[in-house]
Amino acid sequence: MSSARGPLYFAYGSNLCDLDRNRWCAERGLEDFVARSLGVAWLADYELTFDYASVVRGGGACNIGPRLGQVTPGVVFELSSSGLESLDIKEGVPRNYERFSWTALYSDGESAQVWTYRASPEARQQALIPPTAHYAGVVAAGLRAYGLRDAMLRDAAVGRACAFEVSSLFVYGTLMRGEVAHDKLRATGVSEPVEARCPGRLADLGRYPGLLLSSAAQQVTGELYTMLDPAACLRELDAYEGFLGYDRGGEYRRVLVSLATPSGRRLAWTYLFLAGAGAREVPGGDWRRLNPRRDQER
Repeated sequence: MSSARGPLYFAYGSNLCDLDRNRWCAERGLEDFVARSLGVAWLADYELTFDYASVVRGGGACNIGPRLGQVTPGVVFELSSSGLESLDIKEGVPRNYERFSWTALYSDGESAQVWTYRASPEARQQALIPPTAHYAGVVAAGLRAYGLRDAMLRDAAVGRACAFEVSSLFVYGTLMRGEVAHDKLRATGVSEPVEARCPGRLADLGRYPGLLLSSAAQQVTGELYTMLDPAACLRELDAYEGFLGYDRGGEYRRVLVSLATPSGRRLAWTYLFLAGAGAREVPGGDWRRLNPRRDQER
């Protein structure tokens, strides 16, 4: 991914729609505050809500709220030099929305620190504020323009509990069948696995491996599960993997990867090792074939 020069902004609502965004800019004699798209991404541990009433939109407008294991689809944009100032005006900061920094996840294990917006606490309502059909159509058009599903939008717009965007989990070490921590994974509620391969390489850390990103055509062998309750499952695994949160760091980071399966590509959660410099590599990317140290506890 090419390096960005301007501020990075994650859009999940009407700003995904070029026509709507450019109309707002033109009415104020401004140039588009978006310099370029850096690709589709998902805002980690947040989901779409409609609990903010917009006078301009005549109904509910997009907002986000925290939810472990959920991800909000959108796009990371590089902004112009004055883009954040224009966005603050458009979003009505600080009365209507507040700008904050968070983590956006790409489908290749990479992530980016981005600016995005959520409704100010004083502006949020306790009940659903349904969006108008026109506004929902603007957001849906923006999502479709980037090949994104609008399932979360449709659920949130009517106050229906949003289905998890990602319910798949890729494991490659001690959580696999026959390994020392597999029972911990089973206890969280998962389906029977299928074998899967993930782009990357494995660091040999002695009692357990760590997934590393790789620009080469290397593959890591592991297992792909469906989580019956992603929030409960990931809460347990975050603790096991020492992942403290996107704003706190840790030895591992929970990321998204796109995997090829017999039924098509699936977006899955996995854990990326963050300190792999100088680590010995697992040949072939298959932890089971390295050395069956299954009697040792992590």
